[in-house]
Amino acid sequence: MRDFALTDSFDIDVSGEDLFFVYDIDQLAQNLKIRLQTFLAEWYLNIEIGVPYFQEIFKKNPNEIIVTNYIKKVIKETEGILNILSFSFSYNNDDPSIRGVSISFTCDTIYTKNYTFNINVPING
Repeated sequence: MRDFALTDSFDIDVSGEDLFFVYDIDQLAQNLKIRLQTFLAEWYLNIEIGVPYFQEIFKKNPNEIIVTNYIKKVIKETEGILNILSFSFSYNNDDPSIRGVSISFTCDTIYTKNYTFNINVPING
C-alpha cells in the first residue's frame, strides 16, 4: 500500500517542493496513528469516525474492558492488520503537558509478523 507521507502535525510532507510517499509497513503505521488519534465526532464529514476518548476513555472511572475493546476494534479494522498478539494501554496523567493515553501493541500484519507499534494520544487531540 502507498499513501502520502505526513509530517508530525499531519500535514502532507512537501519538503523541497516534492511530494513524498510512505509504503507498506510505514504506511500502515501512519494509518494506525491517524486512526487512533482521531477523536469520535472530530471530523465533521463523518461524526461516526474516531475513538470515543472524551465519551468513554478520558472520563472519571472509565471501564478498562470497554476502553480496551474500543481501541482494539479500531486496530483490528485497520486494513493490513491480521491479528493482535499483545496489547496494553496506560494513562499519562503525571505530566500535564503530555496527558493522554499510550497504546502499545504487537500484531501480525500483511507485511511482517510480530511487529510492535507504540502510539501516544494526547488529550488535546
